[in-house]
Amino acid sequence: MTEGTVSAEGKNIIYIDKYGNSVVTDMWENVDDSTYKFKVGSYENGGWKKVYLSTQFVEKKGK
Repeated sequence: MTEGTVSAEGKNIIYIDKYGNSVVTDMWENVDDSTYKFKVGSYENGGWKKVYLSTQFVEKKGK
């Protein structure tokens, strides 16, 4: 379990927590109504200093 802060920048969701001696940011970056990019890294002053993980989640339209 982690504890941190959650905030939003427009439709983007940002979670910041302390991991050991580092501050780590998880961001769900809105691309469109069915797609989010997910990044984990060091995020400061509205930009990424370092990205450790980057992937994308897309809603699967189905039956």
